[in-house]
Amino acid sequence: MQETLLAIVSNINTYLSNYILVFLLIAVGLWYSIKTRFIQVRCFGEGMHKVFGNLSLHGGAQESGMSSFQALATAIAAQVGTGNIVGASGAI
Repeated sequence: MQETLLAIVSNINTYLSNYILVFLLIAVGLWYSIKTRFIQVRCFGEGMHKVFGNLSLHGGAQESGMSSFQALATAIAAQVGTGNIVGASGAI
């Protein structure tokens, strides 16, 4: 019974993940791109300027007390630190 059920579920999973899910993800991505008039392409330069425009290694502190480089380094450290914790606990 279990082998039969495993074969049925495996076939359904293969069909869904190989055909239907890929088609739906591409269709929804294109729909949102058309609906937003390809904002990811139109505003790419503005986004890069907002992220890296004021980036300097010796920049002064902003109103919040952090330079742009300190904010970037803090964000990267948070991502790497969380990954290390999850990786170590997964290995144990």
